[in-house]
Amino acid sequence: MADSQDSADRELTGSVDPAPKTERPGLTGAASDSSEAPKPRKVYESTLLPDRRRRISPWLFVPVVLAVAGLGAYLMVNSKKVRVVNTVGSIAVAMKSSNGTSRVWIGKTDQTPFTAITPETVDADSPAFSADGNQIAFVENRDGVRQIFLMDADGKEPIQVTTGGSSKISPSFVPSDRLHVAYLSGGILFTSRTDSGETDRILPPADLKHKADTNSDQTTSSPTSGLPTVVSYAFSPATDPADQHLSAVEDVNGTQILAFIPSLSADAITTRTQNGVDVPILAGTPVTFNWAPDGKSLWATGPTQSAQKVTASPLVPFSPGGEISGKAIPLVAQTPIKFEDPVTSPNGNLIVVTAWLEPNIADRRPVGLGIVPSNGSSPVHPIFNGPAENVQFTQDGQWILCLVKRKDGGHDLMKVDINGAAPPVRLSDGTQDVTGFAVSQQTVAEK
Repeated sequence: MADSQDSADRELTGSVDPAPKTERPGLTGAASDSSEAPKPRKVYESTLLPDRRRRISPWLFVPVVLAVAGLGAYLMVNSKKVRVVNTVGSIAVAMKSSNGTSRVWIGKTDQTPFTAITPETVDADSPAFSADGNQIAFVENRDGVRQIFLMDADGKEPIQVTTGGSSKISPSFVPSDRLHVAYLSGGILFTSRTDSGETDRILPPADLKHKADTNSDQTTSSPTSGLPTVVSYAFSPATDPADQHLSAVEDVNGTQILAFIPSLSADAITTRTQNGVDVPILAGTPVTFNWAPDGKSLWATGPTQSAQKVTASPLVPFSPGGEISGKAIPLVAQTPIKFEDPVTSPNGNLIVVTAWLEPNIADRRPVGLGIVPSNGSSPVHPIFNGPAENVQFTQDGQWILCLVKRKDGGHDLMKVDINGAAPPVRLSDGTQDVTGFAVSQQTVAEK
C-alpha cells in the first residue's frame, strides 16, 4: 500500500527518485556503505492551484465570457468600419448651382458626366480625400455655421465631425492617421477626431490670447489684435506618424511667415539660423509652398525682388526642420508678372507655378501656368494662358487640373497637358461655378 501511495504522489507532483549514489574515484571520505538509511525525498507541490487534483468549476468562466462578449458588442456598435470604395483616378468636385446651393460630385478626368454624392438640399463644398481614397471630408452649412462632415467616397454614411463654434474651412485629412481631420476656424488651425469629435488646437498656440467667441468653446482671432492668423496649411505625405510633418503660413500684421510644425504635439518653428543670427524662415507677402511627394523637402516662394523690368521669385527648398536643403530655382518673369503657388508632380520631377499679374496687391490676378524641372535645369516653360489657379496634378502625373475663371464670374474645371502641347479640356458643365476639387491618391483599391 505504501508503494502504491508513493507512486501516486510521484505522478501528481512530477518528482522522480534521485539516481543512486556511487563512489567517485579520487574523493576521500565518500560514503559507500550500502546499508546507510536513505535521506528523506523532497516533494515540490505546485503553487498554481491549492490542490491540483481538484477541478475548476465551469461557472467561474461565465463572467469572463460575458465580459469578452460585451466588449465585442461595444466595439461593433461604436466603431465605424471604413468601407472600401474604388476611387482610382477619381476627382471630387464642389459645384455651386444658380440657386446658390453647392453640392459635391465625383467623377473622372475622361469627360464622363459627374455624379452628385451629396443631396440637393444640402449645401456642401470643400471636398478632401483621405490618404487611402476611401473617404471624403467636406464642409456643410448648418444653420449659417459651416461644419466639418465625413462620408464614404461614394457619398454613403455621412457623419458630422465638428459642432458649435464659428465656421470651419479648408478641411484636410492627416495623411498618416485616418482618425484626424484638420481645418481652419477664425484663423486658427485645429484637428478633430473623426470618431469622437475631440478637438485640439495646433496653431497659433493656445497661450496667445485671442478674442473669445461667445458662441463656442473654440476661439477666433480678433482682426485688430495683431496676433498671428493661419492663412494656409499642408501636411507632408507620410504613412508613419513619426514622419508626419506640417507646415503653415501665418499672417502677422500684414506680413506672411512660413512655419514648420514637426508633429501635431510640437511647437511651430518660424526662424532659422543664418550667420549666427535667427531670422524668419521665409517672410513676405504672399508666401506660398508645397511639399515634395517624398515628404523630405518643401518648396516655397517668398518676396519678389525687382530689377528694372525683370522679376525673380526664387523657389527655395526647405527641410522639414526649416533649414534650406538645396539650391534655389530662380523663377524669372517680366514685371509686373511673378510666379507663385508651386505644386510638385507625383514623381517629384516637375513643379507647376501660377503666373500672377501684380500691378498692386489689391488688383493682383492669375494669368497663366508655367512648368519648371525641380532640378532647375531649365527656366519656366509656359503651358497655359488664362486666369488659372488652384492647381493639382492628376494621380498619374500626366495632366494638370485647375480652375479657370469665366467671363460671367464662375469657374470651370480644366484639364491641361503638362507639356502645353494639347489644347485644354473642360471637365465641368460650363454653367455651374466650381469652387473646389480634390484628387484621389488611391492607386489600387483595397480589398
